Amino acid sequence: MMELPLFRYRIDPFAFVIALVLAPLIPAVALFWMLFIPVFAVGFGGIPYLLFGTPAFLYALSVGWRDPPRIGLIAFLANAFFCAFLWIAAEPAVFFLAFGSVFAFIWGVLFAILYWMFERPRFQQPIERILPC
Repeated sequence: MMELPLFRYRIDPFAFVIALVLAPLIPAVALFWMLFIPVFAVGFGGIPYLLFGTPAFLYALSVGWRDPPRIGLIAFLANAFFCAFLWIAAEPAVFFLAFGSVFAFIWGVLFAILYWMFERPRFQQPIERILPC
C-alpha cells in the first residue's frame, strides 16, 4: 500500500507571498518590449496562476519539494489541470494550454528560485513527523 507523504516542512509566509507575486512580474517587466507577450500573459494567466498554482505550490513546499525543475513541472501540471476544466466550459482552452504552459513552467521555476532566496533559515529545517490519530 502506498503511503502518502506527511507534511514535514513549514512554509515561510513572507517568502511564499513575495515569490508568488514576483514570479509572474519579473518576466513581464524584463521582457515587455517583446510585443508585450509576457505582459498579456500576466493579464490572461494571473488568476489561474493564483487559483491553481497557489495550492499546488503550498503542497509541494510542505512535503519538501523545493527544486526549481520540479516546481516548474508542478506549475505546468496545474496549468494543464486548469485547461482541462476550461476545455469542458469553452473553446479558449487550446490558447491557455499552448501559451500558458510555457509561462506556467517559467513562473514555477522563478517561484522556486525566489522562494529559496527569501526563505528564512528557521523554515528550512524539517519538523517532527505528526502521526495521524
